[in-house]
Amino acid sequence: MAIAAAQEGARAAGAKESTLGAGIAAATDFVTDVGRHAITDVTVGGERGDLVARITVTGTATSVLPGFAPQITARAEAPVEKGDGTMNRLRRRLHRGGDRGSSSLEAAIVVPAFILFVGLLIYAGRTAVAHQGVEGVAYDAARSESIARTPAEAQTRAATAVDYALVAQGLRCASHDIDLDASGLDKPVGQPGTVTATVSCTIDLGDLAVPGVPGQRTVSATMSAVVDAYRAAP
Repeated sequence: MAIAAAQEGARAAGAKESTLGAGIAAATDFVTDVGRHAITDVTVGGERGDLVARITVTGTATSVLPGFAPQITARAEAPVEKGDGTMNRLRRRLHRGGDRGSSSLEAAIVVPAFILFVGLLIYAGRTAVAHQGVEGVAYDAARSESIARTPAEAQTRAATAVDYALVAQGLRCASHDIDLDASGLDKPVGQPGTVTATVSCTIDLGDLAVPGVPGQRTVSATMSAVVDAYRAAP
């Protein structure tokens, strides 16, 4: 969009008996009429010499990705019409330069967007792996809790199980928390009961440095286990 506006302005500025102001106005009108939703904070400048008119359009590209608003600059040139054969030679030369300018603009937009996309994929993958690991840790905690005889013993068993399971799952939590519901242990002998364990793990994502992605993410999981109805009384 920016390169199209610059080209429109350069053609207007290069027209016979035209002015630089006419080219700037044409580029500005193009952005206003066609590209107002694609580019914002637009600034248009340029110069008009005896042979070549140049227009530069700068602005901020609209993006659907949070925290990603690339700054873009597009330049275009057009020969100043004089009514002789010089203009045709200039047009061919400037056309080749315009192709290079378009390729550079495309690379400036596409490459950062691709890097951001890869970063978001890594973020999603690490979060999913961490959630799967926390589920395993919560299961081990609930299982250890279910074979305890008292709530106090359940707390100790679950905490020990979590410490071992975090290492086994390869989880490096900046901090972790355990929340137990051991009310099932108070059921009379012969009556089934259930205990639950909720484990939260805060993972560090600061090394990704992806715009819009927090430096830390807390992943939680809750698992349950059935208490043996005929366990020995404490």
